[in-house]
Amino acid sequence: MDTGTVAIDIAEDSLARLRRIRKNPQTRWTMARRQFRYAVACTVFSAVSVEVSLKRFIAGRIWFQTRMPERKVLRGTWPERPTVQQMLKFVKSASRIDPELLKDVQELFEHRNRMVHTSVSMEESTEDHPERGPTHSRWLHTHKVGAEDVERAEWCVDVATRARRALGEAYKDPEWKPFER
Repeated sequence: MDTGTVAIDIAEDSLARLRRIRKNPQTRWTMARRQFRYAVACTVFSAVSVEVSLKRFIAGRIWFQTRMPERKVLRGTWPERPTVQQMLKFVKSASRIDPELLKDVQELFEHRNRMVHTSVSMEESTEDHPERGPTHSRWLHTHKVGAEDVERAEWCVDVATRARRALGEAYKDPEWKPFER
């Protein structure tokens, strides 16, 4: 089984577990930590499933749906590890997928990145207390999983499901001609 399918299965399973917890008023508050865990799983694995589908779509377009002279150019210029922006730009130019869906995909990756690629902001201040003299304080701020992440979990799985379906349908569209205007 491919990674994209496994990833969407994990996201859907996590969403089902999250729904069960949230439906029951007794567990809704006592199982907050599990809700956060399932929300993170929904987000991360939804994005993983879309990334696999994006890469499969692009590879298929380049490898199987491009004539040899153009294929050689595309293979020579396409990066080995493309960014999300590069992949979405390619998909936008190589398919008729709804631009609003591609914006949602971009937003899904941004949401996932806030969780996975946590940035740390550092703050420091010095206060002069009349009795004790200068006092130094330092803080570190990182992304915290919260209620908004739990609320977005269903949206993440929905975007992934729609994107995977749209990419699969777009791949079947034979009208792609990369070098014709």
